[in-house]
Amino acid sequence: MNTKRTTSLTADERQARDEARRSQLDSALMEGVQAILDSDSFKAALAANAKFHTYSANNAMLIWSQNPAAERVAGFHTWKKLGRTVKKGEKGIMIYAPRVATKIDAATGDEQTHVYFGIEHVFDISQTEGDDIPSLECPLLTEERGHDIYDRLVAYATRDGLTVSSDAAHELSEAMGYYSAVSKRIWIRPAAKAQMLKTLIHEVAHHLTEGKHTREAHETIAEGVAFQVCACLGIDSGERSFPYIAGWAASEGGTALIKQVLGHIQVITKQIMAIVDPAEEASEGAPEPPPPAVAAAKRRRSTTVMAA
Repeated sequence: MNTKRTTSLTADERQARDEARRSQLDSALMEGVQAILDSDSFKAALAANAKFHTYSANNAMLIWSQNPAAERVAGFHTWKKLGRTVKKGEKGIMIYAPRVATKIDAATGDEQTHVYFGIEHVFDISQTEGDDIPSLECPLLTEERGHDIYDRLVAYATRDGLTVSSDAAHELSEAMGYYSAVSKRIWIRPAAKAQMLKTLIHEVAHHLTEGKHTREAHETIAEGVAFQVCACLGIDSGERSFPYIAGWAASEGGTALIKQVLGHIQVITKQIMAIVDPAEEASEGAPEPPPPAVAAAKRRRSTTVMAA
C-alpha cells in the first residue's frame, strides 16, 4: 500500500512540504561543497592544477599522435616545480609554443614585436617520477539500482529528440558521459546503474538548461540537479557530486556561484522529478523525513572527504 496517499494535504500544505524538502537539499548541497572547498587537500589540488596549461586543439592532436596513452603533460620545469623529474632517456612530446620576437626598425628606430610559433617539448606524467600530484577524488556510485527510472528517463530523452547510447564508438576520454546539443546525443559510460542514472540526470539537465551561463555555471547546475534528484530517489551521490561541483565552482566564487544558480537547479530538479517519479510529484501524502543525503552531507562537514 502506498502510505503517501493515506493523508490528504491541502495545496498550501503540499507547497510548504515541497519548499521544506528543497530547502533541506539546498542546504545539503551548500554545506557539502563548502566542506570540499575548505579542505586542505582540495586547495593543494587547485594549486597543482594551476601549474598545468590548457593546450589548443592542434597541440592536443599532436600530443595524442605522439603518445596516445598520455594523460597529463607539462614542460620539464613545470614538473620540477611539482616535485617531479623527467626520467632519464625519456623523449619529449613536441608541441607548438608561442614566441615573441622584438626588433628595432632601422628607418624609424621604433621597437616592433611579432609572435611566431616554435617547437617546445613536454612530457607525460608517466615519463616522470617523484612526488604524487594532488588530485580531486570523485568516487563512482556502485549500487545496482534505479533501472526502471533510468529507462524512464531514456524514454523521455528519446521523445524529446535525443539519442541516448552507451556504445564504445562514442566513448570520450575518461568522462562518464556527455551531451551534444548539435548532434542531439547523450552518451553514458557503462557502469553501476546508480552511477549511470546520476550521469544521465546530469546530461538531461544540460539539455534542459535555459539561458546562457559560463561553463562553470552550466556544470554546477547540471551536477546540482543530479545530486538533488538522486537524493529525492534515495540515492546519496554527494561523495561524487560535491567534489565535482567544487572543482567547477572554485574559480567562480565557490558557494557564491551555487547561490546564484540555485533557482535554475530547483526548476530543473522539479522538471526531472516529474519525469522519473510522476506519482511522487502528484502525491498528496504526509511530509517525509529528509532524504538520506541531507544527513550524510552534514556528517561530511566534519570529516576528510578529499584524497591528496
